[in-house]
Amino acid sequence: MLNKGISTILLLLGISTGFSQKLIIEGKIDTREELKIYVSHLDKVDSTTTVTGAFKFSLNIPSPVIIRVVAAVANNMRKNVSRSFFTGNGVIHIEAKSLEDYRNVPIISSDTISEKMYHSFKARFDPLVRVARTYIDWSYDSGRTQPEKKLLGDLYDNINQIEREVAEKFVYEHTNDVVGAYVFHNYLQEEKNATKLDSIYNLFNPILHTSAYLMEMRKKIDHMGKLVIGKPAPLFSSITSNNQPFNLSQLRGKYVVLDFWGSWCVPCIKGIPKMKAYYAKYKRVVEFVGIACNDENTPWRNAIIKYGLTWTQLFNNRTNQDLSLLYNVIAFPTKVIIGKKGELLGIFRGENEAFYNTLDNLAKD
Repeated sequence: MLNKGISTILLLLGISTGFSQKLIIEGKIDTREELKIYVSHLDKVDSTTTVTGAFKFSLNIPSPVIIRVVAAVANNMRKNVSRSFFTGNGVIHIEAKSLEDYRNVPIISSDTISEKMYHSFKARFDPLVRVARTYIDWSYDSGRTQPEKKLLGDLYDNINQIEREVAEKFVYEHTNDVVGAYVFHNYLQEEKNATKLDSIYNLFNPILHTSAYLMEMRKKIDHMGKLVIGKPAPLFSSITSNNQPFNLSQLRGKYVVLDFWGSWCVPCIKGIPKMKAYYAKYKRVVEFVGIACNDENTPWRNAIIKYGLTWTQLFNNRTNQDLSLLYNVIAFPTKVIIGKKGELLGIFRGENEAFYNTLDNLAKD
């Protein structure tokens, strides 16, 4: 483990130049198929289409960050390979003999210390994710009884709790480096106690408070104070998929469901049939509003048509107001219920039976 003095020097070198770091990612994946290459960091996504397999991206990164590079077959996006790595400025070159080979080829980061820290965390965390996903997949199997679904749900919740404990322990051990800030930002999002998050935030080296990850967490913590059950839900305006103005305040007098989803989100898509059934059942007393997040315009519009989504649909483009930040959405789907007077009644993450039970109870009133 680095001693504190050396770690602080490295931190200063990384963060002090963080707002002008240039990163080039280039390479080639040999394949006869047309590929779509996506490069993302924080909330920014760049993409290119290549028929030769060659690609090059030039990025301005705010500090050492996690970079995700996804290679997908252009006409079959489900056929894809994703790689993530921690890096700073410099040039990263990737060469793979095939799409499958890309899954395992070494990627040499310019910030090897952060990259090693990141992989040490992933080695602890990823096995838990695989177990949790297995429980979720099993719960979707046809023929599952309600007791079986409840048991799998309870097991999933237990694994999630262990995941949070693993992430929290890592953060406490890494309050002097940007990897700890990243894990805090990405893996402790489900913590509902704003006071606890604020106390963890204040444990970090003050130099890191200017990093992109902690600046985002500061915004999140400040917004959490506005999300209180029984208090007024945050208001917003937008434009619908039909290019009509939308204002949440105009829905006073009806219950409102905000459904944060995405065309890319498998659990969201699997939950659509039940959402459609509840919309048909309660549309006279409940206004449903879909809010697509982390999506692209064309796939979003195609999904609306494909799945027959007839309730109001909005696109969260984050340009004027980030609705996912406004409502502290950290997982998809997330459903929010707002009362007739505009008060926040509940926030439900995942395909949660409690959401549907709450709607049933409200409709009885």
